Amino acid sequence: MNHQTEHKDHALKSLDPQHPDSTPYTEALEHAPTHQTVLTQDGSLAPFPTAEFPDKLAEQVDYGPGGIRGLASNPFVFGAAFLASLGGFSFGYDQGVISVINVMPQFHDAYPRLAPGAPSSEFWKGFMTGMLELGAFIGCFFFPKLADTISRKWALSIVSAIFIIGAIMQTAAPDYAVLVAGRTITGLGVGTLALGAPLYIISGINAFIYYAPTLFTSLGQEDLSLILAGTLNIGQLVAVMAAFFVIDTVGRRPLAIWGAFAMGLPYVVIAALYGLYSDDWPAHPVAGWACVAMAYLYILGYGISYSPLAWALPAEVYNTSQRSKGVALATATVWLSNFLVGVATPPMIAQAGFGTYVFFAIMCFLAMLWAWIFVPEVKGKSLEELDEVFGDNSAHEEHEIMRSVAADARRR
Repeated sequence: MNHQTEHKDHALKSLDPQHPDSTPYTEALEHAPTHQTVLTQDGSLAPFPTAEFPDKLAEQVDYGPGGIRGLASNPFVFGAAFLASLGGFSFGYDQGVISVINVMPQFHDAYPRLAPGAPSSEFWKGFMTGMLELGAFIGCFFFPKLADTISRKWALSIVSAIFIIGAIMQTAAPDYAVLVAGRTITGLGVGTLALGAPLYIISGINAFIYYAPTLFTSLGQEDLSLILAGTLNIGQLVAVMAAFFVIDTVGRRPLAIWGAFAMGLPYVVIAALYGLYSDDWPAHPVAGWACVAMAYLYILGYGISYSPLAWALPAEVYNTSQRSKGVALATATVWLSNFLVGVATPPMIAQAGFGTYVFFAIMCFLAMLWAWIFVPEVKGKSLEELDEVFGDNSAHEEHEIMRSVAADARRR
């Protein structure tokens, strides 16, 4: 008999109250309640009332209705969703504001380094814009530890204060250095808010949102660039609202595949028209307006697909034990991609011309291929069913154990 077998036999004998090696602890075990007995008020044991045992202990959990109906039917779910949206709102507000501020003459007067014609102005503009995303990227790794230490509630309160400090620094910045520092600190708050509140291929969406007036000016629409930039953001809002009703009907996988295609095709058209007519836009107004139309098609395709998917998929595809780290990594990827796009876009527009749009078109079509190969369909699936999609049978095994225990208890 080997050592391991001897150790096992000794452990089993020590649990026998009649055995000389038994201890007071093991003797007390025979008086402890089990799944067959229940402890009464006077301290004695009585048979467990199996007739009252829940019939559906091991059955599937009913999560209630999904989609908009499920969100509106439960005030607690609605409140949690509203809180989660604040992180996205803070980021979206910055996106909408910075695109207009970047082309304001008053802004250029306050920070001459960013004025058109200043040495390396395109780089400094991209660097200042992208530092918020770099701060958000850092915040993704900062928040989980903070939340585990002091709770999510207080962690969200702290990062909200960080966001406010950064916003004040940007508003009162006396020079470019303080402005960049303020945007970085604001990014820490934005990134952690978005992470604590809830694949994002470098499709170039921030190139459109951050630099929409600059892009429209490069497409020959200088006089209307601010108006077009504003209506572009309205178009995205409409598309995202439509996504509320589409995402649970069409499914995640088709949206990921065809959304990427709908985003890549306008880039191809813009690249072709830009390459042909950018030397003299006033002589080719139809081509310029065609590029504007493609920009709107792109933003609609993004708004109804990758805009919600970038936040929905990471929270759905990870199991409970991996979700916090998985969502943190996915969100960090979002911010790092945003940072790269924010910094690189102005120099790319100035130096690469139509090649900028070719690059983003390639990224979109690669996203389409990625979705075709790797993205599963998770529409209408419970958390337990999602485990099966990814080959994780632990939830199913736990379900069967619960079913066995319930059946055994009812028989006794």
